[in-house]
Amino acid sequence: MIVVLVFAPILLLGQMTCRYPIELKWQGVTSECFADDTLYYIGLESGDYVGCMPMFIQSYRIYDDQVKAKVELERVKSMPLSDEELQVAHSVSLPSDFEVEAFPMRSRDESLLSVRINPVRQRGGVYEKMLSATLSVTLTPDCSVQRPNQVYATRSAMASGDWYKIGL
Repeated sequence: MIVVLVFAPILLLGQMTCRYPIELKWQGVTSECFADDTLYYIGLESGDYVGCMPMFIQSYRIYDDQVKAKVELERVKSMPLSDEELQVAHSVSLPSDFEVEAFPMRSRDESLLSVRINPVRQRGGVYEKMLSATLSVTLTPDCSVQRPNQVYATRSAMASGDWYKIGL
């Protein structure tokens, strides 16, 4: 019991949870015309698309990219799809709940957590779209990742040769 009391705070210190509000702005069904075909899709402001279905993608700054990330959606608000949106959604297989994935990454010397959410679901025969939620992100250091050892020169490139001081 004493061992648990001693090590529990140490384990918890490496864990950090943050919450981020998410608000999605829907734009109804939009279309794009190609040569002989028209593609209809459910519009989502700042959305990325997989076929005709939108994906919410956002990156958040984190303290290190060598972490394990556990992400969950809390306080989700949703509403049924409109009749026009239903026509588009019927052609796609949808999950029974909003799916969320997260990937730690590094971009321009900045550690980021890229979060991807599928904001449309089919639950009990009802098609719904997410309006807002709170994203709960728990980061834990990934001890299994081996960082590369820094290799330093054993001798400076400027250690030999003639040097001159020029006053200005």
